[in-house]
Amino acid sequence: QRAMKQRYDQRAAPHSFSVGEEVLALEPVPGHALAARFDGPFVITGRSGPNYVNKMPGCHKSERTVHINRLKKYHSRAGVAAIQVECDDTEKLPVTTEVRLCNSAILQNPLAHMKGLSVQGACDLVQLLQKFPDLFGDVPKVSKLPPHDVDVGGAVPIKQAPYRMNPTKQLHMEEEVKFLLQNQFVVPS
Repeated sequence: QRAMKQRYDQRAAPHSFSVGEEVLALEPVPGHALAARFDGPFVITGRSGPNYVNKMPGCHKSERTVHINRLKKYHSRAGVAAIQVECDDTEKLPVTTEVRLCNSAILQNPLAHMKGLSVQGACDLVQLLQKFPDLFGDVPKVSKLPPHDVDVGGAVPIKQAPYRMNPTKQLHMEEEVKFLLQNQFVVPS
């Protein structure tokens, strides 16, 4: 048993805490007999041998005695560095909640949306918009090229029960399918 203790203590470091120091305490998880997690931080108010008295304000007892093996030092986080950039209200981008953009509103005044481009780049882009007006509609167009068809041979479709889905996601998906059917991007099978 002494040999086992020596082997165990090879990597062990002596721990000691002073009164007023903050520590984390290893506590059992309610409802899970074999699980434990560190809670805290708690303030040490006293010591008796290998046990420390902790001030635990959130527990049913205001102070509890905890063995040193169930404690570890609490390291508070350093202040998080953050950069705050101020900009004019004119530079803020509008937040859109819809996926589909309204291209016709942008096409009415395209130069207002090209502030980052050079004069020559903006002129080139306006010429492209005027040359291909049917490419930038609010609703995409169906290609006039031959359709893409996948030949599956004599394979029979696999019948399975539909997946359960969140009701709000299901409504959103039904709207998307309705949009695709209305604009003839898909056909019912």
